[in-house]
Amino acid sequence: MKTKYIPALVMLLAGVVNCLYTMLSGMSLLDFTKRLLIVLIIFYIIGVVVKIVIDMNFKDLGDDNQKKQSEENEAGKLDDIENINTDEKIESSEE
Repeated sequence: MKTKYIPALVMLLAGVVNCLYTMLSGMSLLDFTKRLLIVLIIFYIIGVVVKIVIDMNFKDLGDDNQKKQSEENEAGKLDDIENINTDEKIESSEE
């Protein structure tokens, strides 16, 4: 499972909510900037924690998918090697 972008998405979503609230409340620019910085930092940390929890809980699922893909790749490589060997045999018998 791809969880690389979870912290950024959580942080940006919180930033959008903060911006909307600020526009509706008519807050000053300096207060808005301070509050936005704090909100972005806090929700980035929350996003990192969520990413770590998801990675830990779905670790086994990712390992199973990787094992299946590696087995399929190995089977494909063996087929390719067999095809190369038969091609070489055909070429050598023609000579």
